[in-house]
Amino acid sequence: MVPADLDVIEEWEFFLVLAGRMGVPMRIRGTPIDSVRPPSKYELLQQITAGSRVPLDRVRAYDGGAVFDDVDVVVEAPPPGFGARLRVAPAEIIEMLRALRREEFPEPGAAKAAQQHSHRLICSRLREVLNSVCHDFPRSALGGRRTRPS
Repeated sequence: MVPADLDVIEEWEFFLVLAGRMGVPMRIRGTPIDSVRPPSKYELLQQITAGSRVPLDRVRAYDGGAVFDDVDVVVEAPPPGFGARLRVAPAEIIEMLRALRREEFPEPGAAKAAQQHSHRLICSRLREVLNSVCHDFPRSALGGRRTRPS
């Protein structure tokens, strides 16, 4: 968006330098990344998006984005044992939510008498993952998976 000031670097650059100092080779799609002479952001994105349905050069040709109607989108059949519905949470969480729904409250949004609040809103996060970073690292808790374990 705007040029970085002074010594500001991007996350991927930080991890690349850190890995280099630790002697741990970094790879994208099996190709080593040189931590001494790192690729440009564009070169890195080319490696990451290699084989995409829409080549990176084509995406970049449209300032502000574009809808690529000519791209074939293939939706595969679900794995055996999976139905046509999405599984948005483990069964235990769904049952806990059903139990909460059955609870009676004095009035909508009112707290229980002995507590400050009747419910707590928490986010479902993985301790070992920082947003979308580190999913491809084999030793991470996700072990290369792109979704949270259930």
